[in-house]
Amino acid sequence: MKHTLAWLFVIGMLDVLVVFVGLAVWKYHDGDAVFLNLVVISVALVTYFGFLMACHAKGGDWAIERGGMRMAITASVVTVYLVLVGLVAFMTQGPNALLPITQTMLASFTSIVGVVVAFYFGASAYVQVQEKRLERERTGKADSVPRQE
Repeated sequence: MKHTLAWLFVIGMLDVLVVFVGLAVWKYHDGDAVFLNLVVISVALVTYFGFLMACHAKGGDWAIERGGMRMAITASVVTVYLVLVGLVAFMTQGPNALLPITQTMLASFTSIVGVVVAFYFGASAYVQVQEKRLERERTGKADSVPRQE
C-alpha cells in the first residue's frame, strides 16, 4: 500500500511538473500551440507508464497484475482529459465564447472519457464475477439458482 501511494505521488508530481514546464515554455515562445500539444502528450505518457509501473507484480519481475493495464489506460485518459480541460478552458475567442474547435474537441473527448470509464468499471465487475464463479466451482458449491438454457 505504501509503495503504491508513493508511486501515485510521484506520478502526480511529474504530471504537475510537465504541465508547469510546458506552460512556461508556451508562454516564453509567444503562445505557440505546439508546446501545449507536447504537454498533453507528455502527461499521457507519464501517467500511463507511471501507473503501469505502479501496477507491476510485487515479485520483482515486470509482469502486470490483474487489471493493471486497464487501470493505466483509464488513469491516463482521465488525467489527460483533466489537463486538457484546464488548458483550454481559458482559450476563448471573445469574453465568454470558446473556439469552435475547442468545443468540438471537448465534447468528443468527454464522450471518450465516459466510454473508457464505463468499460473500466464494467470489465472490473465482469472479472470479479468470473473469479467468484470459478471459486465456487472449485469448492464444489453449485449455483443456488438453476441455469436456464
